[in-house]
Amino acid sequence: MDFDIKAMIHVLTTRKINLIHNNKSIINSVKLFKEKSFRIFVSNHNNHSIEIISNNNYSYKFSKGLLAHSLKSKGVQLDLAYQIIQKVYNSLVEKKLEKISETDLRNHIKRTAFEITGESIDELFDLVETWHDTSLPLIILLSGARGLDKAEIGSRLASRFAIPKIISTPTVVQILKKMITSDLAPELHEKSYVAYKKLRPIYSISQDEVLIGYEEHSKYPAEAVEALVKRGINESQSMIIRGEHLLPRFLSDKLINHPSILYITLYLPDEEKHRERYLQKYEDDELIYREKHFPAVRKIHNYLIDQANARELTTVEVTDINCAIDDIEEIILCRLRKMIRDGKINYEFHSYDQAIINS
Repeated sequence: MDFDIKAMIHVLTTRKINLIHNNKSIINSVKLFKEKSFRIFVSNHNNHSIEIISNNNYSYKFSKGLLAHSLKSKGVQLDLAYQIIQKVYNSLVEKKLEKISETDLRNHIKRTAFEITGESIDELFDLVETWHDTSLPLIILLSGARGLDKAEIGSRLASRFAIPKIISTPTVVQILKKMITSDLAPELHEKSYVAYKKLRPIYSISQDEVLIGYEEHSKYPAEAVEALVKRGINESQSMIIRGEHLLPRFLSDKLINHPSILYITLYLPDEEKHRERYLQKYEDDELIYREKHFPAVRKIHNYLIDQANARELTTVEVTDINCAIDDIEEIILCRLRKMIRDGKINYEFHSYDQAIINS
């Protein structure tokens, strides 16, 4: 068929050239014929139908989009997932395979991933797949002061582990401001690092006005976060909650020590690097204002680390964001291994959940 198409195009485009030049309809016909022929050729190549046979003996069609997104849900970046699946598809087409078992396809995907990346995805693939097959939720609380790239880190972790929800505590604060007036909670309506300016006579374990103001500002979103976490556990919904308001003091031991909850505090030892990151997105008057209050932001940064260390909670340095994400990924994988080994939703796990939900 390919020979016939080429021959016809050759005849139409070489004979009676003068006539063709003088007849636009013939030129258009030739162009249309060429385009249609090319589309047929490409379609025949890309639409090679491959049937996947499941372990339960039902079959479904090979879909690059669905398989790439399935691979993404196992912890592989989406662009890399598409690259892997495309290479697998091309290989199967070259072999003229029309059917393949799920097991063989899975092994083919793993081999191809290793060829492309030079790294094995076996453990990550199997571990995340096993976790997704359970009803065990994973809730990551990503704490840290302003300027530590919590948004980027949270987004990349969510993509890596196919966690569907990311909630920022500043968003929670904005919702609470609509519900609670400034007369009732003046500290809530100020930024965390200047909330002390609205302080009323209160009791606090801290003697520093910046930290007292920060505590008073943070206690409102902390209550809301605890409610979100309890609901997530109750409904088996995985999520990442990130923000500076996740002060350990306001979170119960029962909640923080729950097997499905992973509390991580980010920190940056170098104060000047922290200053640079915090100020890099601001300009003009806003930059001057933020720079003036950076010492308060840094004070909150140190306070969060002190609180995390006092309760022996996990801390991760973010001097290099990629290294920090690698460290957090390993922490998550360790937790998933433990959840799958110990959990599988046994009686103790259910009892623990109910105690959290009812507390």
